[in-house]
Formats: sequence, structure tokens, C-alpha cells
Amino acid sequence: MVKVRLQGTTCEIKRMKRCIERNKRIKVISVSDAFPNKGTKKYFRQYMDVMIDPNSEKKTVNQ
Repeated sequence: MVKVRLQGTTCEIKRMKRCIERNKRIKVISVSDAFPNKGTKKYFRQYMDVMIDPNSEKKTVNQ
């Protein structure tokens, strides 16, 4: 499992989160709420726990 920190505007975070979730090789385990960064109202951070889908590794090797 890998912990990923997304940081940016809420729009940027949502777009990147969708990209990660759509990737068939990555399995999203959990996603936190968005937290505002200190000292700014524009930038936020969000955390994800992800892992590479073990089934996708087998398909890649066999192709």
C-alpha cells in the first residue's frame, strides 16, 4: 500500500483523483476529506491509500 498526498485547488484535486480512480492498474483503498492548507483559502490537500492491483501485474507480464 502507498499513501498519496494530493495538493492543489479543489478542482485540481478532483481531476487527479478521478485519473487515479480510473486507472485499472491502481486500486484505491481509501480517500480522506479535503483539508485546507494553513495560510490559504485556495489550496487544499487530500490523502489516498492506493495499491497496484496484483491482477493487473499478471496481465502485463503475460502480454
